[in-house]
Amino acid sequence: MTWDDMPAPATAAADTAGLETGQARLRQSLSALQDSELAKRRSANWGGRWPTWRIFWTMIFHDAHHGAEIACLRDPYRAIHE
Repeated sequence: MTWDDMPAPATAAADTAGLETGQARLRQSLSALQDSELAKRRSANWGGRWPTWRIFWTMIFHDAHHGAEIACLRDPYRAIHE
């Protein structure tokens, strides 16, 4: 799957549901791996072959980064729209 294959959600609820589904899939995939598999190099969606641990770490960091951005914008948005 690439970024272009992923549909953009039209609502916050759909986006939240997609994020929860994606995180569940990530947890499931990670918990199925043995520690020794974390060093295995795999194709990354953004190019090249990376160790498995780096792909997972990048995905987790990505979600945390954007989640923090959403949290920073949530309160001012609420204040404007009350």
